[in-house]
Amino acid sequence: MIDLALKAIGYLIQLLKIDATRDKERLEKVVDPLFKDLQAIHDDYNRILGNVIIRVQEHPRSAPKAARTLKEQRQKFEALRETTNIISEEFRKKYKKGEVAKFVSAVAAYFPGEGLKSDPSTATQIVELLEKWNGTSVLLNSYGNPVEDPVGELVEAIEQHLLRQNFFWHSVCESYAKIKAEAY
Repeated sequence: MIDLALKAIGYLIQLLKIDATRDKERLEKVVDPLFKDLQAIHDDYNRILGNVIIRVQEHPRSAPKAARTLKEQRQKFEALRETTNIISEEFRKKYKKGEVAKFVSAVAAYFPGEGLKSDPSTATQIVELLEKWNGTSVLLNSYGNPVEDPVGELVEAIEQHLLRQNFFWHSVCESYAKIKAEAY
C-alpha cells in the first residue's frame, strides 16, 4: 500500500508538469493512474478499518493490538498526507479554476494534512480508544463517565470515520468523472 501512496505522489508531481491545455494527455498519463492508485488505497483503508471492527466485536481483548495495527498504518501515511497538502498548494497556484482544481482539493480533503502531531483527528481518537480499552477494563467517555457499551462505542466511532472518508472519496470520484468527461 505504501508503494501505491508513493506512486500517487509521483502522479501529482507529473500533473504539475503537464500543460493544462492538453486535457486528454493529462488524463491518460497522470489522472487515470493516480485515481486507480487512490482507489486501491481507499479500498485497503476500508478493509483495514472493517477488520478492526470485526476483531473488536469478536475478540474485545484484541483492542490494543488493533490499535497498534491502525497506528502503524496511519504513521505510514502521515508523510503522504503532508506531501499531498504541499503538492495541493502548488496545484492551487497553477490551477485556480476548473475541474483539475476541484480534483486536487478533493484529494487533499481525503488525505487531511493534520498529521499525528496536532489536535487529534477522528482516526487518532479511534486509536486512543482502542489503546485505552483492553476488553475488560472500563472505557470512559470524554466526560470521564463509564461507557455502557464499549464495543458499540468503538464500532460507532470507526463507522463514523468511515462515513466521513467515504464522503470525501465520493468528491474525489465526482471530480475525476468530470475531468474525464472534459477530456473527451
